[in-house]
Amino acid sequence: MKKKPLCQPKKKETFEIWKDFDSQVIEVTTVRTDTSDAIVELDKFLNEPLIPRKSDTLIWWKEMKRIYPDIYDLMLQRLGVPSTSVPCERTFSKTGYTQTDRRNRLSIKNMETLMFLNGNLE
Repeated sequence: MKKKPLCQPKKKETFEIWKDFDSQVIEVTTVRTDTSDAIVELDKFLNEPLIPRKSDTLIWWKEMKRIYPDIYDLMLQRLGVPSTSVPCERTFSKTGYTQTDRRNRLSIKNMETLMFLNGNLE
């Protein structure tokens, strides 16, 4: 004589409404936009481990340009910035030459415009 188990597992019931729902959820496709692609790329870049201090960043970017194409384009512009304080000091000197006692009524906006043009039209 076989003993019956005390607790018999119940059969899992499936309802037709859930089958329809599951099929609708599976059919939903994700929408990719430029903004979402940029967010994903930036998130991947920020989670990238730091490269050693003595390694060549230009070589690293050359290897990573397929993974981070948008950030690569931005870095091409920014990696060429010289690491010196001379341009900054020149800007302060030029500001002093531009805003003299005779030109002390220049508005801040006009002064910023003059300094921008002076620095970028050379």
